[in-house]
Amino acid sequence: MTESLSKIISAIFQPLLMPTYVIICILFDDCFSDIDSWYKWFVVGVVFGMSAFVPILSIFVMKSLGIVSNIQLNNQRERTLPYCVTFLCYTATIYILHIILFPDYIVNIFIGSAISIALLTVINKLFTKISAHMCGIGGGIAALLVVQKMEYSETNYFFILISISFLIAGLIGSSRLKLKAHTPIQILLGFLLGIFSVYQFALF
Repeated sequence: MTESLSKIISAIFQPLLMPTYVIICILFDDCFSDIDSWYKWFVVGVVFGMSAFVPILSIFVMKSLGIVSNIQLNNQRERTLPYCVTFLCYTATIYILHIILFPDYIVNIFIGSAISIALLTVINKLFTKISAHMCGIGGGIAALLVVQKMEYSETNYFFILISISFLIAGLIGSSRLKLKAHTPIQILLGFLLGIFSVYQFALF
């Protein structure tokens, strides 16, 4: 894998975009066919706006103010504030999904994601710079596993998505190693944190 390809993979599967990818995959399965399309896109818009657009915008603002040295947040010490902003945005997302009466187990997926961000922040601050990219894909896989468990589907839709997601996780992990952004243990810890935080809480 070349360095250029590694950068592209890291950008496409940026952890802040993962909730948007996952909610699109979930909502447009046949088991949610009774939900109006406008409502689905409204939810996608809320998730993208609160879990991706606002946090990414805040990072650019922090960069312009000199709070962080680059938008990739390569410096471990500079990750705490952006992670805290992301946690607050996830909290807002959870509140909005709750008040529009979205299914509880999907709301719980986002609560699990918020918990993973909180743990990621603490571990990053006190111990080591574990991979947010791998935490994101791990949480995404956990979300798909939860929906597969909770919703009956006559197709292999979620099985296929989960299989593809594991392949994507391998690509992301390889790209982060190629870019020397993390060590192998930081990659593994990020993945395990994401998958266990989301799965365990969503089914709690």
